[in-house]
Amino acid sequence: MNESAQEDIAIQFRALAAREKLQYMHAYAKTSTIATILAPLLCIPLYIDSTDALLFNAWFALMAAVVIARFFLIRAISHSDDVERNLVRLNIAVGIVTFVWGLGWFIFVPTSEPVEYLLYQIISLTVLFVGMVGYCVNWKTFFAFVLPLKMPELFYIVFHHEVIIWPIALGSMVALYLALKMGFLFSKSWEKSFSLRLRNDALVDQLIAEKNASI
Repeated sequence: MNESAQEDIAIQFRALAAREKLQYMHAYAKTSTIATILAPLLCIPLYIDSTDALLFNAWFALMAAVVIARFFLIRAISHSDDVERNLVRLNIAVGIVTFVWGLGWFIFVPTSEPVEYLLYQIISLTVLFVGMVGYCVNWKTFFAFVLPLKMPELFYIVFHHEVIIWPIALGSMVALYLALKMGFLFSKSWEKSFSLRLRNDALVDQLIAEKNASI
């Protein structure tokens, strides 16, 4: 009976934690919508003259499509609905946008131009660390955010290894490893903090109930 009760408590805690995480990430996703729209627009003055017009237009059209899809996926999230379904919507919403940013490695970075390589590396790392602020609380969502962003870079490094600036490439892969590790650890730390907060709230409620009973 005791084991069954503990299992029920664990299930309830996971459900409460998932709902709390969803609320936090959903709020962040909504507030970052403007940045998601503006960031691709900033690529116009950066790359429109140095990139093949057909490739640039295709990338920009694809980015516009996924940003619109992200907007509707975020709007479809309702905290009264199934939490797991909403988390899947959120994971898809953040993943499709970062995947198009990842594709930029094969569009905006000519293999013979180290300056362009460094510039897109800065853009990629900026997107990565901005996303850490909002999605580290749930490691699945953070993985859905970061892997579509950085895996295309890994393929770019493999395909163009002869012209890659290796110290920068290795540093980027180390940053990816640290980001994934930090995301996982931060998610566990957040769950522990949330558990303590629930216990403190339960203790306060108990003390209030005892005070009322004594009165």
